[in-house]
Parts: sequence; C-alpha cells; structure tokens
Amino acid sequence: MHRLIHAAALAATAVLALVSCGGGGSSEPPAPGLYPVAGRLAGPPASDLRNPQGITVDAAGNVYVSDTDNDMVRKITPAGVISTLATGLQIPGHLVVGPTGELTVVEVCGVRRVSMDGTVSDFPGSAGLLNTLAFGSATCSQVPHSGVAFDAAGNLYASDAHSNYINKVTPAGEVSVLAGTKPPGFFQIVRGSADGTGAAASFNGPGGTAIDASGNLYVAEAYNNTVRKVTPAGVVTTIAGAAPATGSTDGVGAAARFNLPRGIAIDPLNNLYVADTSNHTIRKITPAGLVSTLAGTPQAAGNADGVGAAARFTRPSAIAFHGGELYVADAGNNAVRKVALDGTVSTFAGLQPVTGFADGSGSAARFDNPQSVVADNAGNLYIADTMNHAVRKVTPGGEVSTLAGSAAEAGSRDGPGALARFHYPTGLVLDGKGGLYVTDNTLPPQQAETTSSSGTVRQITADGVVRTLAGDPSLAGMVNGPASTALFRRLMGLALDGNGNLFVADAGNGAIRKITADGQVSTFFDNLAPRWLSVDAAGNVYAYLGALYFKINPQGQETLILTGGIASQGAFVSIMDAGGDFWVGETWGHFVQRKSQSGGPATTVAGVASTPGLQLGPLPGLLYKPGGLAFIDAKTLAVLTPGGVIKLVLP
Repeated sequence: MHRLIHAAALAATAVLALVSCGGGGSSEPPAPGLYPVAGRLAGPPASDLRNPQGITVDAAGNVYVSDTDNDMVRKITPAGVISTLATGLQIPGHLVVGPTGELTVVEVCGVRRVSMDGTVSDFPGSAGLLNTLAFGSATCSQVPHSGVAFDAAGNLYASDAHSNYINKVTPAGEVSVLAGTKPPGFFQIVRGSADGTGAAASFNGPGGTAIDASGNLYVAEAYNNTVRKVTPAGVVTTIAGAAPATGSTDGVGAAARFNLPRGIAIDPLNNLYVADTSNHTIRKITPAGLVSTLAGTPQAAGNADGVGAAARFTRPSAIAFHGGELYVADAGNNAVRKVALDGTVSTFAGLQPVTGFADGSGSAARFDNPQSVVADNAGNLYIADTMNHAVRKVTPGGEVSTLAGSAAEAGSRDGPGALARFHYPTGLVLDGKGGLYVTDNTLPPQQAETTSSSGTVRQITADGVVRTLAGDPSLAGMVNGPASTALFRRLMGLALDGNGNLFVADAGNGAIRKITADGQVSTFFDNLAPRWLSVDAAGNVYAYLGALYFKINPQGQETLILTGGIASQGAFVSIMDAGGDFWVGETWGHFVQRKSQSGGPATTVAGVASTPGLQLGPLPGLLYKPGGLAFIDAKTLAVLTPGGVIKLVLP
C-alpha cells in the first residue's frame, strides 16, 4: 500500500498589483478567462513578508527572515530596508548565520546554504541530516519547523521536527545522531518526552534551537510544550514545562506552561527567550529556570506595539537576540517585531498583509487563507475561511458576509451564526438540505506534520445554526461508534454520498472515516492519509494525496488510478467533475490543471507552471498560489487564493 502524507504549503500573498474586484453580472456569457469575485487579489510581493517562520541576525545587525509563504529569504538592514536575498526555496523555516557568514536554512526539502550573493546550494551532509521522504523528483523532509544552530567549533545541530531527534554535523560533513532515535522510515515515528542520554531520550516536535557558550543546545519542543536542554554529550533534560500539558502559566521549571513553542534564543547571560506561538507571547527563562511572560497577553492574538502585556502578537514563530534586543518573526502579522529587554515592543518591518477579515462587496472584503469552497444551485459560494475561524458566504454579485464564526475568537461553541465558534475550519460540503458540513481542527492545517490536533465535524443548518455532529474538540484519538463519542485527528476534506453517508479525511489517523445518516462512525478505509475526498453516483470514494489519486469502492477495495501530472508541485485541493475528471489547484506550481481519470497527460487550464503572478483576463493568465476549487456551473470554477476568490470561466 503506497501511503503518502503530502505537506501542503499553506499559501498566502502580499500586494504587488491590486485589481478591482466585483461581481457585477452581464447579459452576455463571459469569455473564457480569469475574473475577480471578492477579496484582495495580488501577485508576488515586492517587499512584503508572508508568514515568516525563521529569523536570524548577523554581526552587523542585518536581519535575515524566512519569508515562508513567498518561498524566499529576505534581508532587512538595520534601517529597516527589505530586499530579497534568495528565491527558489520551498517553504523555508528556521535559519541561522553560519561560521563563514553564509546562511543555513531549513526548508521543506532539506537543509540549504544561502550565500550573501543569493546562491542557494545543499548544505554539506544534508542528504542524511533529516529523515526525508521521496516525492516526485524531490526528497522532502516536510518539516520546515526543524531548527538549526552552530557551536563555536563550527558543528551544526539540527532538530528534526517530524521524526523527533537531534543530529550533529561536523565541519567535515560527518552526520551523527546526538539525542533521540532516527526512525528507519519516514512514517515509523517515535514520539515521547523522556529525558536521558542519546537514544534513551525522546522528543515530540523539536523545533527552534539556540546554543550557549559551553555548547549546550536548547530546543523549543512544540508538541510536548516544553523547553529541553541537550549537552554536548547528548544528555537531555527538560528545563521548563511539563509534557504534554498546555497553558500559559509563569513559574519555575515544570510548573510553567507553554502552548506550541516554536522559537528560542539566548542572550550572553544565558537567559532564554521563547516564541510561545499559540499563546501569542514572548516568554523569558532565567538560568535558574524561572519562566515569565516578557511581552504579549496569553491567548490574545493581535497586532499592537506597546510594553509588556499591552503588546500583541499573532503566532510568533521564531526569535533571535542581537545587540540587547530581540527580533521576532511574527508570522500571523506578516511582520518582524523588535522587543527590548524591558518588554517594549515595536514593529521593525513588514505588516502589510493582503489577508484580513471584512465583510463587504468585491474588493472591500477580506479573507485569510481560505482552504475550501463549495457552490449551491443558485451560484452562492460558501468558503471555509480557515485562519479567520469562520465560514463565509459570497453571492453571485460578489457580496461577502459571515455565515458563522468570528475572526475575533477561535473556539468550538455551537449556536446560531455569529455566536458559534470554529477552530481553523478546513473542509466543506453541502448537506443537501440547504446547510453545510464542516471539518474543524484545534491546530491550523499548515501544521500538517502533527497528529496532536483533535478534529470535529460540525453542521451548519439551513437556518444558520451550528452544532457539533461528531468528535470532541478537547480530545484527539481514533474511536468509532456513536457520533457523540467518536474521536478524530486532524480532519481535512469530506464528501457526502446519495444515501446521506458522510466520508471524512481523517489525515491524522491515516484513515477515511464514515458517518452514517443515523450518526454512527466507522473506519471506511485505513492505511491512507487523504487530504480531500469525492464520491460518485455509484458510491465510489476518491481520495487525493497530492499527486496520488485512489478509488475505493463501496466494499472498501482500493485502486491507485492516477499518479502525478505535468508538474505536481503541491496539489492542495482536488475536486471531481460530473464526468469523472479531476481538477487541481497546484498551489506551489501556481496553476490549475485538469487530469483525466482515463489517464494521459494533464492539461493546464489557467496559470503558467512555476510562474507566480496575477494576470486576469484571457487564459492562461497568471495565478499566485491557487488553492480550493468548486464548480459554480459546468463551465465556471471558483478558485480560492489566500486573499480572495477568482472566477475561472472555461473554454
């Protein structure tokens, strides 16, 4: 059984060229082409940051940022001037200035070296540095949250956030495991929180790293919600937090609590600073182990400069220390923030997002990385506006409203419309009664490497009332039975058959789950980690895993029916038309393609492969990170972009 978990880049944009978006109708059928519908649409950025996940500073005070969703490394001078240092990376994450002045960058396909003239090359020894997965022509670790740090002797230490171990690479390129155990295969992962020496220690999501003058390595461990210390001899201890408990408690050692910490930095006095990502705060750990909150307010995401608790961050993901100040990659605000050691926060660069949250008509509306879209018979679109924790409605005239949920607050509350709460709604399907089914998760979909996210299936009735159909938002697991007691992990797409059976892509459990019309949950098919599903009139289920397409008949027999395409660089969402052909938004490839179920070459219908941009009008045009798709009618597709919706009229 070929099994693949394809990590998809969570696409986002920033402004280069804006278009006037509106949905005015016309008595004449529109010519084939790309047309604006709603939201703020843009091509690749000139100087804006998108979801920065890594940050480091050189001796001269130049800041280097992994501009993650733009696949770039950016340089910011001490005066705040942004330039592009390197392109051609894939989802770059943590990075560090090396002993020779070059950058070492973790990206989705391994560890790369970036010289100061922008040349990108493989880091020596990188072939064995991270536990990787072959995908097409690339070998991808799919773990850009892994961390890198150099000691005084020039040894590189790399945490593997997917496979949970720490590697050491000597200047000669010799690779060895310092702590934890490298699994024999990409899917044979060992998770744990044990302290110990070498292979006796275990990790769960080791990410950002920092190193002190004695060569001790400090690791922000996301899924154990702890900070760990690894000595040069490989002795691992937990210095703050208690796995796997989450929270935001200040205190000493194990009494402290974190929530998905991803970044860590150290100052000359051996104080540690932690980007406590899901608490939206910056924490400080003294050498005695006392944890305090330096800036931000726990669980209060936002964007505000100020002192201490008055400041606001949104998903700070990386942190660096230089010259008595901290520099923070504030991923959710698309910015670099500066934090003085007294807790004073200011904005250093960025913060010009295309995304946002606003109802309104056409270009006045705002979205934030919507993941899926469906259309009803009247041409209304319903959108899972994932990072806004809401489900939105777009009329044929381009008027955007919020059907349920609120960008101001995430949660799992049932109730009518604006009183309901969602956590990262991801998949949508119409229920046949004027309502919707929605998959909902406690972690965002870009954290696809973890199975720690619980998942629920929610229903929005025709009169706008939200209820939880199955799953428990506080528990992740694999439990069948009555919907009220069933458990799931990291849910993606879903599909409904003609008998009222709901099929759910339970990616975290590597399964397709079935929910019957009378509320019974079972495992329809396992040993498969699908992202998106469709069902045909005969009850066959189609599962998509990036470039792989499986057909599973009602008896649970599986067939691999398609693999690849002209350039399957990152299919985020696939849908099936009435004739059985597949339509794919190739997020990393920047195009939409059609794949026939009967085989043969795929056809690009919009955009140009590997050419990001925004050119509306006649086909092929240019697209920037297209994602979710839905047929409005037989000749018209809705195409999601991170900041809005485009209409694709087919020839």
